[in-house]
Amino acid sequence: MARARSGVDATEFLEGWETKFTDDDIKVLRALYAECVSNVDRRIGEFVGNLNRKGLLDHAILVITSDHGEEFYEHHGVQHEECWEELLRVPLLVRLPGAALAGSHVAQPVSGVDLLPTLLDLLGLPAPDFIEGHSKAAAMTNPREGRDHLSQHTIQDFLRGDVARTQDWKVYDFGNRVNLQRVFHLAADAAEANNLAKEPPSDAMRLLVDLKARRAVWEAMQKYYGSGDASGALDEDALRDLRNLGYTR
Repeated sequence: MARARSGVDATEFLEGWETKFTDDDIKVLRALYAECVSNVDRRIGEFVGNLNRKGLLDHAILVITSDHGEEFYEHHGVQHEECWEELLRVPLLVRLPGAALAGSHVAQPVSGVDLLPTLLDLLGLPAPDFIEGHSKAAAMTNPREGRDHLSQHTIQDFLRGDVARTQDWKVYDFGNRVNLQRVFHLAADAAEANNLAKEPPSDAMRLLVDLKARRAVWEAMQKYYGSGDASGALDEDALRDLRNLGYTR
């Protein structure tokens, strides 16, 4: 099961980072993963039971989540080096004291960086200025609250990619190293099998434009803070991008 890399063209460059597994190998991996999930489920049940027996459950905020999902060759890989839906979509369950708001569902996209400011908000504590993310506490009671899309900037040894996602659309841009974009209409193509990048619809184009603007901000902030010397000044283009995105005035 060798790991192969190809540098012939953009698509091969991305898809070459994969481990070669047979169908039987994938069945074994899926079975192992299912066993792991079953064990975690049992352990969570034991933990919640202990909290309840000790009279702590109705005085606690309980959160169940994960850092990433797993892929089993849906897109020819078993790594965590991409941003496919099977890797990004993870459980996020929040139980409030007394099971308040039980059954509520937040439809807007949520990121892991939203978790800490949400918990601080629920506890009535202020979030420090340096914390990333946005509180989703209001979205628990008002479905209209919250962001309509998420953006992600990823840097890896072999590839840097930028991804933006709404409930219906998802775009990838790998313009720094290889001239490649991906556009998926998640509402009709949850498996991300039909790349619409050749003729992206207007909704997807808006996401791509926003993603490129955010990339400029990320690069400016990396340049500003990455050296460990924050004494320098951002240039006018970077400041304009920050203002347009609401990060500064």
